Amino acid sequence: MCAKILVVDDDIILRKVLFALLEKERYYVELASNTEDALEKIKETAFDLIISDIRMPGMDGFKLLEKIRTMNVDSAVIFITGYGSVSDAVEAIKLGVVDYIEKPFDIGQFKNLVSQILNELYLQRAIAKDKLLVYTLSRAIFDKQLRGPIH
Repeated sequence: MCAKILVVDDDIILRKVLFALLEKERYYVELASNTEDALEKIKETAFDLIISDIRMPGMDGFKLLEKIRTMNVDSAVIFITGYGSVSDAVEAIKLGVVDYIEKPFDIGQFKNLVSQILNELYLQRAIAKDKLLVYTLSRAIFDKQLRGPIH
């Protein structure tokens, strides 16, 4: 299964670099230059991971995250920023961002982080699927026991 990643950043150079880097890792990657464009793409595609800058003209990354959560999208989110602050990092983590990265960042560490996040996401989804299967089977067995043997 090919992971779907959305990169949201107003910096065209960073968008292109991340696109090339992630595509080389065989991920499906889409780009958005602003949060409005990102929201349109999110409505059309179920992304596994959204990588977003915080500071952008118009709506910032925090507002994007807020809108994503109201859409009941379960994508993992990474914030990247060139203007890091402790208060922003704390706020991002409180809002459910899985990581907060300051620019410039190490490409190797970034690739490892993306891989780790996607692996954890797939594991969580597999566990949820297994729990649903166990529930469904146990429910069927319980219902059969309530009805008793068929004569």
